[in-house]
Amino acid sequence: MTISVGGTDLGSVSNVLLLEPGRREWDGGACVELLASGSGTTRVLAVTYTDPSIAHLDEFESVAGHRLAEVSIVSVDETATELRTETVDGTTIRTVGPADNLTGVAAAVSECIGAWNERAAPGDDLVFCFDSLTAMLQSVSRERAFRFLHVLTRRLEQAGAVGHYHVEPSRHDEQTIATFSPLFDATVEVTADDVEVWS
Repeated sequence: MTISVGGTDLGSVSNVLLLEPGRREWDGGACVELLASGSGTTRVLAVTYTDPSIAHLDEFESVAGHRLAEVSIVSVDETATELRTETVDGTTIRTVGPADNLTGVAAAVSECIGAWNERAAPGDDLVFCFDSLTAMLQSVSRERAFRFLHVLTRRLEQAGAVGHYHVEPSRHDEQTIATFSPLFDATVEVTADDVEVWS
């Protein structure tokens, strides 16, 4: 699957670091562009620490030109004490807690990918959104986050998925961004008036 954002073709990449300024109301933007890069049947898997509704997915169809086949969300909730699964408007939501339970998050993601791989047809696209690394780093150390992301990015690559990971750069020092950057195939930085891409 070849993906593009802001008019720039990123080629065949598996994992993208998405740097966006500040916390914003969901307006889609670069996130929807990255999710909508597929050309066939698209399944979306999202991990969210912030918004289990992922409301901007409503924009997917108009950007992609086709409908989503399936949506699964892993919602990280500080108050959750056990994994629970529910279906809301056709979306499967797995709630994991507390916020530092990276093992639980990884298990829920692997469960989704495994189930989808069993019934995927040739040409199906699996796209992934992680919102956000900034939120995750409020609960775990940089070292734990790095180990978790190292495994997660490789898992997505093996599954043939394309994932992007939100970061608010203003809330991190340069060393933090530099630590995580090597885990990704490309970095997309969104500013008020431009989108910059580098590998």
